[in-house]
Formats: sequence, structure tokens, C-alpha cells
Amino acid sequence: MNNVQTTPLVSIIVPIYNTEKYIRDCLDSISTQTYTFFETILVDDGSTDQSGTICDEYAKIDNRFKVIHQENQGVSMARIAAFEHCHGEYITFIDSDDYVTSDYLERLANAIVKECADIVSCEYNRIKNHHVLKSGKYIFGLFQGNELHTFVSHNFLYNRQTKGYGIHPGLATKMIKRDLVEEGLKQGIGLWYGEDTISVFSILLKCDKLVALPDKLYNYVEHDDEAVKRYSFGLWENVIELLQRIDSICHNEGITVYGTRQRFWQIISFTILKMQVIGLSYMSFYNDMCIVRNHPYMKKYFEPWLISKDFGLKGNIAYLLLRLKQYHLFWILKNIKYSNM
Repeated sequence: MNNVQTTPLVSIIVPIYNTEKYIRDCLDSISTQTYTFFETILVDDGSTDQSGTICDEYAKIDNRFKVIHQENQGVSMARIAAFEHCHGEYITFIDSDDYVTSDYLERLANAIVKECADIVSCEYNRIKNHHVLKSGKYIFGLFQGNELHTFVSHNFLYNRQTKGYGIHPGLATKMIKRDLVEEGLKQGIGLWYGEDTISVFSILLKCDKLVALPDKLYNYVEHDDEAVKRYSFGLWENVIELLQRIDSICHNEGITVYGTRQRFWQIISFTILKMQVIGLSYMSFYNDMCIVRNHPYMKKYFEPWLISKDFGLKGNIAYLLLRLKQYHLFWILKNIKYSNM
């Protein structure tokens, strides 16, 4: 390990649910870290495959692994259960179907100690069928004090340079000071879409110094059933709840956050693509849009507004059609767009 003046204990939290095909790669990448002063809390969240048994195997041969078995309660509750057993000064999260580079902990810990940071974030590779795919880029650098809070409120949800999130919204890819973690995790309870986004957003608003590294130290593994996972019954109610929670945090903190419309629009576009990929019908889309458009909270997202450079010509036309409830024309336009991708 290089250039670490002190060696803080790092707790790694891994929530697990039915990932027996991938979990060994994840746990092997943890056990071979160049930074060795860590503990790993594995939470078997009611798995019905062999995931829990595999976790027990690793715990028997490496005392840095501890296993919690519980009934299925969802990823947020699994992380909270793990946090209650953590002893580390800093916490990092790894999903059980992903894996990290051998120097993941070392690089993040070095940055934590060097800068006395509350949070260090890195970038990631997208992996599918053992191939590295193109992944988004985020803003990197050192942010602290008022500059950090301004950056979060203006760029977290949407940044024009990245055309997406300014900082990766996942708890994975981050090492976080322990004192900031618990309240952030609680923000995600009850969500299955966006639980990481709301947790990271609330944590960033509480911290004083962030180091965002450009290095890709985390490997996010995509699977063939990813589209199905990202579209499920009740998605839009979940999205609306996420946006309401963001509003509530902003109100409590006395801040205005920018980019909520752009973020909502990207959620719509991305989810419609997934609907089309898995072959859902126009009527499924129609019924979902009725839920969105008829919800009182969503009115402000469809108020008249000027054409936005962020969406491009097709995006602005599509937005206008959706605002006017021309759902069939909207669906056709999106099909044309995606068929040409």
C-alpha cells in the first residue's frame, strides 16, 4: 500500500439477493485487495439460491468476512442491517454481481487520507459478456464547502457537460465517512428505483469535502435480463415518490435544486426504451402515462416552457406531444428514434 499516512478501517457492505452466478467474482475481488485493513459485511437478503451458502464459505476461510442472513427486505434495509454491524471509519458499497479492481480500496483510501475528505468517488466500467462497454463520464476534481453545495444543487441531477448526472448517483463507487451514511441510507427506504440516488444526494448535501476521481476502479456487470429488472409494475409511482423526496430534502435544507425536469425527462426516455426492448405494448405505455400525467404532483413537470437545448429537436417535439397527451404520436416518434440507434 502506498502513501497512506494512517490506515483507517474500511467497512465494505455487500447486499446479496440471488446472485450465485456472479458472487464469487465479487468476493474474490474483495479478498485480494492491496489495502488489507477492512471488514466485509455480507447481507444475504433472503436469497433462494446458493448465494448465502457461498457467503458462508468465504467467511470460514477469511475472518474479514461476516455474514448476516435475513428474510428478504430489499436493498436499503439490507444495507442498514449491515451498517449496524460495521466498525469502520469509512464505508464503501459493492453490489454482489459487480467486482472491483485490486487497488480499489487503496486508491480511495489514499484520496480520503490525503485530502481529509468526507467522500471519495470513482468512475466505473460497464461490463457485459466479459466485454467493456462505453460508460458515462462524470465531473471530477476536489469540491468543498459552499462550492461543493453549489455544485451538488446545480449539477448532481443533471449536468450539461455530461448530459446526465454530474456525479455518479450510486452508493457503489464511493467511500464515505461513517457519520454521513446512516441517515442517507434511511432516505432510500421503500424505494426500489432511485434508492441510491436519494441516498447519495442527501449525503452529499451533508458533507464538507468531496474528491471525485476520474479512475475506473469499479466494474458494473450488466446482464441479459437487465431491461426487465429496470421496468416493473409500480415504476412510475416509485419515480414520483423519488422526486417528492428530493423536493422534501431541498425544502428542509433551504436550497433549490436544478435539473429535476431534465432528470425526469431522461427517466421517461430511458424507461420507454426498456419497455420497447422487452416488447411491452403501447397500451402498457398509455396506462403508465395516464398515471404520470394525472398525478397532482406531476403537473409542474408539464407546464409550458421554452424549448431546451438539452433535449434536442426530437426530444423537444416528444416532450410537447407528451405534454399535450398525444401519447400515440409520442410512442411512434420514440420507436423511430430507437430503431435508428
